[in-house]
Amino acid sequence: MRPILVAAALAAASAVLAPAATGQDPPPAEAPQDPAREALRKELADEVASPVGFRLVETDPLFVLTQVHDRRFLDELSSRIALLQAVIERDFPLGVDEGEAPPPPVVVRLYGSQETYVAAGGPEASSNFVDADGKRFLIFDQRAGGRRDFWRTFAGLQFKAHWVRAVGMPWPHGWMLHGHEDYYGGYELHSGRLVRKPNPWRQGTARQLARQGTTIPFNEFLRWRGREYYGGDIQWGVGETYAQGWSFVWFLRTLPGSRNKPEGWQASWELILDRYLAGMRTTHDKSVAVDAALSGVDLPALEAAWRESLD
Repeated sequence: MRPILVAAALAAASAVLAPAATGQDPPPAEAPQDPAREALRKELADEVASPVGFRLVETDPLFVLTQVHDRRFLDELSSRIALLQAVIERDFPLGVDEGEAPPPPVVVRLYGSQETYVAAGGPEASSNFVDADGKRFLIFDQRAGGRRDFWRTFAGLQFKAHWVRAVGMPWPHGWMLHGHEDYYGGYELHSGRLVRKPNPWRQGTARQLARQGTTIPFNEFLRWRGREYYGGDIQWGVGETYAQGWSFVWFLRTLPGSRNKPEGWQASWELILDRYLAGMRTTHDKSVAVDAALSGVDLPALEAAWRESLD
């Protein structure tokens, strides 16, 4: 632990604490006009005019170069981006001072098929791709099942884009990054509103881990970096780590305002996510960020309460 850096991160956290998520959606913000957006349009003009078949869809946080031109789909895409961005920014404020220009949009390339996505550099066994520098965002259209899987995948990609804009690099710990990808991927669109729901990709596995008593100990899990989190541990695979990461984020985001908090709920748990965010913004060091997030936290009690919530 680095006490001076952690103290600085904790001090920063007190200035940027975001209100706990309530599940109610704030209204989407209007897209601002600024020179950075105009410069990005010009930068992308050649791709829009190329035979690849891209069309540019502009939203506030994203410029989507899409090979899918269906008007109804694009209208829904724009609507979902705006609605989800309002939720994400409530949870992870951009941190832009009054009068300061917002960070430029992130460019997402949406391919019409898996084949064109792979040809552009997307891994074959993936549904989306972001490079290690947080600069190339690729995804392809998934039409099977009424695009339900696509919307969940796109929501996770949108969170990654927001992290790059709001915090920068490096990526945070796996539970923070992928747990939030799956958390936002669980939101469903009903009658023009986003409704928070558990992500069905992860909920069943998380409950199974709890029933079997095979959850990953928090003192290891919350500090795991790439190799362990992505299935490098001989005991747990990537499905288990992603499920546990999602369930921990769900626990921290949904229970503070709930009447169903586990017995012995501690107020310090409600500061974990905001302290982590402040630590990353202050130091860009994920070890310092997790130290700040867990400072003063009774980790065994937290882990026991989280397991109880899975029952």
